[in-house]
Amino acid sequence: MPTKYVIVGAGPAAQAAAKAIRDIDREGDLILISREKEPPYSPVALPYLLNGELTNEALFQKGQNLLTELKAEFMGGREVIAVDAPAKQVAFTDGTRESYDRLLIATGATPAKSASLDPASESGKGFRTFADYGRIAGRVKTGAGFLINGGGLVATELAEKLSAAGCRVTLAVRSRLLRRYFSETIGNLLTDAFSGHGVTIESGVGLAGAEKKGNYYDAILTDGRTVKADALIVATGVEPSPLGDFPKVDGALLVDSHLKVTDDVYAAGDVAAAPDYTGQRRGTCPISPEAASQGRIAGRNMAGEAETYGGWIPGNYLRLFNLDLFSLGQTDESQVPDSLALSDEGPGYAIKIVLRGDTLAGLEAVGLKSIHPGVFRYLIARMVPLYAQRELLLTKPKETAIWLMSRHRASRR
Repeated sequence: MPTKYVIVGAGPAAQAAAKAIRDIDREGDLILISREKEPPYSPVALPYLLNGELTNEALFQKGQNLLTELKAEFMGGREVIAVDAPAKQVAFTDGTRESYDRLLIATGATPAKSASLDPASESGKGFRTFADYGRIAGRVKTGAGFLINGGGLVATELAEKLSAAGCRVTLAVRSRLLRRYFSETIGNLLTDAFSGHGVTIESGVGLAGAEKKGNYYDAILTDGRTVKADALIVATGVEPSPLGDFPKVDGALLVDSHLKVTDDVYAAGDVAAAPDYTGQRRGTCPISPEAASQGRIAGRNMAGEAETYGGWIPGNYLRLFNLDLFSLGQTDESQVPDSLALSDEGPGYAIKIVLRGDTLAGLEAVGLKSIHPGVFRYLIARMVPLYAQRELLLTKPKETAIWLMSRHRASRR
């Protein structure tokens, strides 16, 4: 009998797993289950709908084509609430069940409960789903006021797209923009870019509450001031959305080096506590490329392979107001034993590298578009010796990184 593969989730990890499974098993039954009714899509693309860079049709077309190409069944608008591993079944909210031979849990993350003002009201909503986009889409117009609570990746990207759409945007930030990912030097360059494009940044405050006043809100900041806004978005953090009574780390499902939770059950993406590249830490790496990478490996293993996951490396590459920002690895030297941080900056650019002995532990940069993330990931993951090229790596990062990678590859032949 054909193997029955069930994937709970429809985001990047789920889609990558489905493709990997079908590459190996052309005959098995393949089912994707999503609590959303829409075809599979990538949530990271949602902000691009706000200023017209992406259309609704284009958002869903790739996922719809994928289902057709893979001959996969899509169960949309169905929410799984439990996994019965001994019976090899998942249970839905309506009491029905679906059996499986191999199961992938790729349920991602949802806005943290502590981040929401009031989950039952519009003022407490985040921006994670197409429904969230639909909630505010009608208010996106020239001159409309938006208040975004948060200073992370989602908040900054939303602010940029809404500003590009002609909206008045205020960011309520408890400390500074992208504090978790970039140093103060780069954070200041980013703040200047946002301010230069008309985005108001309220630093040192959060959103304490909101009062609906007809068609707008009085957003109440934690320092007591109010900001008038046509719409509010809470983007102050997420937490994993696991399924099943399985071991967890910080709320995410504990997986082994094959991304297995237990017999015939796997997890990938924001919901998986996977090993990092050192093998010394287990946790989540909530970025889309890593979710797809984990999904691909989990899918291959579900289909009978025994591929080892090499571990995640924290990283982000984004473009905001014509600024190219890049971070990879451990960029806070205070968290790296026996580390050394070197930095350089000039008009419109800044770079910082963090060294652990004679290897690269992390890198962050802004204004250096030519930096290739894959090359630096290679250097960090394989702990490539820098051969006394520290200063050159700082001043000519692209060329030096490629040379180091090439030399390392040649030495291993």
